[in-house]
This record gives sequence, structure tokens and C-alpha cells, in this order.
Amino acid sequence: MPIQNICKKKKTRIISEEQKNFKAFISLTWPVPMPDSSIQEDARKLERGH
Repeated sequence: MPIQNICKKKKTRIISEEQKNFKAFISLTWPVPMPDSSIQEDARKLERGH
């Protein structure tokens, strides 16, 4: 007996010009940068062997 999918696959949607110009949409899709200081501190600790 085959297993049936309960959830429907989400279809890709076309982003309209209004959505492209909406600033909240842009800020939500923009990747969040990682803080450089913590990455540099971790790298220094690894170099020192601590």
C-alpha cells in the first residue's frame, strides 16, 4: 500500500513590482551578516590552541 502525501507542494510564485519595491520584503529577503569580531576571536583561539 503506497504512502500518500498529506501536504501539497508549494508552487513558486512570481514577485510583482509592488512587492519588489516594498522595503520590508527587501529587508526580509536580504541575508543577515555575521559579526566579524566573534569569528576573528574564534580563529585566534584556534591558532593559539586554547
